[in-house]
Amino acid sequence: MAFVFDSAPNSVTANSYISVSDADDILAGRLSTENWDNLSTTDKEALLVQATNRLDAERYAGLKGIRGQSLQWPRQLVTDRDSYVYNNDEFPRELLIALCEQAMYFVDAGDRTISNDLLEDVIEYKVGPIQWKLKGGRQADQLPQLVQQYLKAIGSAWFGKSFPSQSYR
Repeated sequence: MAFVFDSAPNSVTANSYISVSDADDILAGRLSTENWDNLSTTDKEALLVQATNRLDAERYAGLKGIRGQSLQWPRQLVTDRDSYVYNNDEFPRELLIALCEQAMYFVDAGDRTISNDLLEDVIEYKVGPIQWKLKGGRQADQLPQLVQQYLKAIGSAWFGKSFPSQSYR
């Protein structure tokens, strides 16, 4: 089956939160985007899907916008930092910026399997089952700090914390 890029909110086949055109617009206001700018549209789509998959692995407050949508966003019952409820048929701008930053993280890093920078941060390595410990409590799959800040700004990601108990009727 051929790859079909879909960035429509609430879509049952969506695999990205943002179109290449909209990502280009957001990244136009960012420095050092040469690696992104030199990519083909197909490669940009693949990076946006990869970045979306990474952000979708996080836990979010609220409920999916509609039953059956393929991605975690849009969501219901989620408020921004000013306590306004997000629309359940659109993606928050902070999510889109976080996605673009995550895509840039992937494109700028190239192959992140084991970089020299990552090896310098290893303080302990266990072989069976394999376990890494990195300086400063870092984790190999941890989101970049800027991405975490944007996700926290939308009041939805609970990094290592449990969700507060809420009941909605």
